[in-house]
Amino acid sequence: MSKGRIARRVLVPLSLAALGMGMLTAPAAASDYVCTSGCAGEAKFEPVGEHFYIADLKADGHSVVVRYVRHDVCSPISGRCQVNLAWNHNGANSVPVDHNMDIAEGVEVDWNVCLGEYGSQTILYDTCHSVIVSHA
Repeated sequence: MSKGRIARRVLVPLSLAALGMGMLTAPAAASDYVCTSGCAGEAKFEPVGEHFYIADLKADGHSVVVRYVRHDVCSPISGRCQVNLAWNHNGANSVPVDHNMDIAEGVEVDWNVCLGEYGSQTILYDTCHSVIVSHA
């Protein structure tokens, strides 16, 4: 088995553990928004141009955050992938945040959307949608 295959078999479980989720959902279509519990916030991944669009839908005092792992930013030594955060802390019904990335075509991106506290960078894990697997 090649080193690349071994690394991929190790990276996926570690990435999911880093997101704190043990369950995956089917890939979302490019135009589908995914809600937090209660739909107080939502996000979608647009593979063309590699954008997350993050919307706050409820005046509840919480921000909306996308937690994502790009599988092109992983350590070949530790096997760990970088967990990233993209926030909408602009308030309810504001213009959705456009989080633009530069990812090579075909790279896997594991992500979910949650509510959180932007000031303290605290994630409210009980509000998170299950992990979505997308590709740039």
